[in-house]
Amino acid sequence: MSTSTISPSPPVFIVNDDTEMRDSLCYLMRTVGLKTSSHESGSRFLEVYADQPGCLLTDVRMPDISGLELREALLARGFGIPVIFMTAFADVPMAIRAMKLGAAEFIEKPFHAQSLLDRVQAAIAEDHKRRQADARWQELADRMSLVTSRETEALDSQPSGRSERLAEVSLSRESSTEMPLGSARSDGPPPRIAKD
Repeated sequence: MSTSTISPSPPVFIVNDDTEMRDSLCYLMRTVGLKTSSHESGSRFLEVYADQPGCLLTDVRMPDISGLELREALLARGFGIPVIFMTAFADVPMAIRAMKLGAAEFIEKPFHAQSLLDRVQAAIAEDHKRRQADARWQELADRMSLVTSRETEALDSQPSGRSERLAEVSLSRESSTEMPLGSARSDGPPPRIAKD
């Protein structure tokens, strides 16, 4: 998965084959300061999208590829952007399929403008949290790659409490240079030396 930098104000990507609806949605998003990027079809969107942060607002039924097929294509590429589906022709199987594909929301037209804005902003916030969590996992994986084979063997052979402490010490190193296992720094104060 890509570790894209999270921009301060991610856009709402709008995919809709209806020009008037697309323009109206762009206008609505901009009334609350949201950036937009509009596309007339799912295939056009797929040509330019590269896992940027934000939220995707798409119609379900479009002549090129459907909103559901667009979501499947994004997932196949490893892109987890939250998707809000809109449709004037909802049915239960369609809604179930959208939810199975991980839809952030499934909205029937006509919709209330403020409700849509609230859902879009919630999806953008959720995307931000997901990307932060992905970045933390990547950082942990990068740090674990610095653990030497000797340290890994020691971690595997220790009782669980001790191996967790060894893992903390290994992960807290500030450089990738090897540190002998016996020379790990303690997080607490230095030991007291008794004087005779």
